[in-house]
Amino acid sequence: MLILFEGSQDWRVALAGALCGVVASFTQSKGATVTAGFLVYLLWQSLHEKQKISLLWRRAILLCGAGLIVFLAINGPYIAALGIKEWIQWVIIFPLRYYPTLPAQTWRSPLDDFRYQTGFIRWICIPFLYLTVPLVYLVFLRVMHRRRRSEPDEPWNQLLLLAITGLALFLAVAPCLSVMRVSCASLPGMVLLGWFLNRWGRKGRIAAGALAALSLAIAVYLPLRNQTMHWHYLDLPAGRTAILDPNRYELYRWMAENTHPGQMYFGMGPLALPLWLQTPAPISAPIPYEYDRPEHIAASIAAIEKNRVPLLLLKPYRYLAGTWGYTDDHLRPFQAYVDQHYRYIKTFPAGFEVWQRRDTPQPDSKP
Repeated sequence: MLILFEGSQDWRVALAGALCGVVASFTQSKGATVTAGFLVYLLWQSLHEKQKISLLWRRAILLCGAGLIVFLAINGPYIAALGIKEWIQWVIIFPLRYYPTLPAQTWRSPLDDFRYQTGFIRWICIPFLYLTVPLVYLVFLRVMHRRRRSEPDEPWNQLLLLAITGLALFLAVAPCLSVMRVSCASLPGMVLLGWFLNRWGRKGRIAAGALAALSLAIAVYLPLRNQTMHWHYLDLPAGRTAILDPNRYELYRWMAENTHPGQMYFGMGPLALPLWLQTPAPISAPIPYEYDRPEHIAASIAAIEKNRVPLLLLKPYRYLAGTWGYTDDHLRPFQAYVDQHYRYIKTFPAGFEVWQRRDTPQPDSKP
């Protein structure tokens, strides 16, 4: 976006396209929507400045061509290793078809986000982000449509580029909103909000000062609150660890006492890094949604059996029954394998169950 701020010369368009190729290599959806947004901007600029259609085509080819070349340069080794068909399956089809089956990746996610947050974050930060970010882009397009000719001194090209870029970023995360994802798309919107407040005169400056003071207060309060909470401490193989949730603390403590660094492990929860455990399977643990494909589950069963993993940490599927997208059809082979080769040990208050391989000594199961 900043590359195109100073103009739309061919080298700038090509460089912007190359950077879009880098973006798409990390997040396909953002790379695609931002590239499309830049194409819309170039089209608007061509119509506004009455440029030749050949110039528009050249810039569009430069933008998309440079992006494609950089994208293929980064992803080429993976395409060669997987094959083009497999690569398309996991990089393009999977995010579109299966990723949205998770409850946190649907239109319900803002409601869950609001329910799980606490304190003023729920009542101030979440409404501000969810309402301000998309509205500021739409309001700007309306203002530009009405005021562009009567206020020719405003930098409308740069402002429109800001709005298009921010709107493209927002559309990339719109199907699965969260505070974090909306925040990632909010920076252009905050710049436009500052522009709006500046146009509002004295009232706008007062509102801007109030927002700045509130932002500073939040930035100071959050770390202070986190430091003054009651934390539970454990000395784990990766180092001294602070855990807020007492239920999670019990889970980590038990696992630390019944495992050793380098041991094979399979299950839910980010335990591998702090406990220095090895995870041989391609997924952490199967869940009753279409996100984990049958080939993932089959490969996990094979990896568990090959490495004779001694402990499994699983969340019983009954806790998830009835949620959006729930289906246990493709989990039955995994459930049958666990029932045949593992025995139940205990359940933690956090809802996780420990299963131990039948041919290994039973660990301490005291609560």
